[in-house]
Amino acid sequence: MIKFGGNNYPLRGGKHLYYEGGTKVIGFVNSPLLPSTVRGISYAGLMGAADWYYTLVEGIAGGKMNVNQTDGFNMWDAIRFGSSSQRTEYLYAVGGDCNWTPTLPFLNQNPQNVPLMYGTIRRGPWKLIIGEERQQKVLGKEDYLESPNGVSLFNIHDDPYEHENELMKHQDIFEDLLRRLKNHCKTHVQYLPVEEDENNDPRKRDGLFGPWL
Repeated sequence: MIKFGGNNYPLRGGKHLYYEGGTKVIGFVNSPLLPSTVRGISYAGLMGAADWYYTLVEGIAGGKMNVNQTDGFNMWDAIRFGSSSQRTEYLYAVGGDCNWTPTLPFLNQNPQNVPLMYGTIRRGPWKLIIGEERQQKVLGKEDYLESPNGVSLFNIHDDPYEHENELMKHQDIFEDLLRRLKNHCKTHVQYLPVEEDENNDPRKRDGLFGPWL
């Protein structure tokens, strides 16, 4: 049960978690630039927040970006024509020990085999989550299934609600996604934490949500 951070039922999880309920959102595009053939339709292609900047700058504004400086894709053709998404993989988060090597096949709960890295990655229908149990326990959340040493593998197409951990059945897929996750881990750039500013509290500005500096 999610005690805070909203409710995205029937998707599993919520804010701060890497289940679909904490990461999947809906959105809409309304523009005279859209042909009538795609107006009013739903698009199910994979797209993430990192793609919007690339789409706006290169797709709509006609600019040019250095692909080595961004993780995004230009999704404008997918949006206006309903064509296939260029994105086949999405990195949600990664960190910790990038050289962590698990002991397969995760058939015991050996404390020494607890993941030393954390992260979530999706490729096609497959989504790998490492360290989610530990994260939820720290946050005080209870919406997790017992998984072998905090590692879960889900097929989002067949199981959009993430009830069935497929780790034991598809260790080849797990190893491929883990390799990709470790590659991202070794090249990712640490984010700079931003200090909270109490002056951004809308209650101090007549309920206004907006710039405060």
